Amino acid sequence: MRCTFCRVENPSPLIPVPVRLPDGSYEAFSCLACARKEGVYCDKHQSHHIGFDDCRSACPFCIEEFIAKERYRADRVIQQVLAALKPEEAQYLCRIAMVATGSMNGDRGIEIFALVAKKAWRDKISIDDVVRQVSGDRSCRSIVGWCFRP
Repeated sequence: MRCTFCRVENPSPLIPVPVRLPDGSYEAFSCLACARKEGVYCDKHQSHHIGFDDCRSACPFCIEEFIAKERYRADRVIQQVLAALKPEEAQYLCRIAMVATGSMNGDRGIEIFALVAKKAWRDKISIDDVVRQVSGDRSCRSIVGWCFRP
């Protein structure tokens, strides 16, 4: 294996990185120095980033901390998002949340909140700003992403 960025052979550690390669695949790996330089490694959590369909990445542990910190707002945010959407968009968002929880009985609301929080974290904006964006668009596209669209 080679580092996708500096091409060094067999780096240790070998870090999976969320980078789309010219051939369209996402099977990219990096040496630690390049992962740090490219901004796809979190020193705080000593973890590689996960990728999102908007071609950005974030540390999954930082996101989980953010969600846990903001969770007290979840019920209000979920209510605001669902109320702002067109009925078919709200129904679609609930289906996506059901798939994300992996269960018909999972907590779809928390998954909807997590989608909002992940968007806020990646954009470095507040959760309220994301809710305003969803309300203005009357669409869940900005929090769900294009890859989930039918």
